[in-house]
Amino acid sequence: MSALKKRTIRFYRMFFAYILILLILMAIVCPTIMNAYLQSVRKTIEENISTQLNNTAHLMNQRFDELNKLTNRIRSNQRLRNSTVNSGVLAQRDALLELKNYLYTNSFISDIVIYSFGDDPSKDFILTEIGKYTLSSFFKIYAFTDWSNEMLDAYRTQPIELNLYPVQRVVSADKAAGEYEYLFLFYNLSLSKSYTEGLLSFWIPVKNLQSVAQVSLGNQKGEFRLLYNDISCYCFN
Repeated sequence: MSALKKRTIRFYRMFFAYILILLILMAIVCPTIMNAYLQSVRKTIEENISTQLNNTAHLMNQRFDELNKLTNRIRSNQRLRNSTVNSGVLAQRDALLELKNYLYTNSFISDIVIYSFGDDPSKDFILTEIGKYTLSSFFKIYAFTDWSNEMLDAYRTQPIELNLYPVQRVVSADKAAGEYEYLFLFYNLSLSKSYTEGLLSFWIPVKNLQSVAQVSLGNQKGEFRLLYNDISCYCFN
């Protein structure tokens, strides 16, 4: 056998040995690198989602803090007291203007509704930025999924501090007539927890909640839930 042929055989043996060693190293190293890469990608995605959720929670907290501040302003407004509103047409007009001004300062809500208790039930009324209603006439204009005038009237003897009601449909014959979905936030009109002068409610359109949920979810698949006292008040996916 010639020297050239021997060198060629030796070269191919060494070459294939190196290739085999390289393949073995790649079989060991590549899964480790790929696993590290996937963990890095997963961590980045989780951090991004966590940041989005934190931003959404912060935004929701801001919105409800604004409503808490607005509640205190309404509570202290003498023009919205039962005796003042019932004192005459001019006082009622001033009360409606006050509610309109409050409503225009907050884009998160679409309606502010006050259910005001008088010295006796005959002086009770419901006030919106549109007008003043008796309890029965209000429920003729607004048809709720789960509410009745008896339910609101029960709060005369059962004061609340804060209550958040799950989303429900409302069929309206006032303003822009139609069917809408709202989340309802109720406050005691009084600062005292032991008695109440009435109820203050904010109507939050579902479309406003959806815009917040979309900020949180983005293009991710998932579910957005708004919980109050472990009760799901709103869900979007």
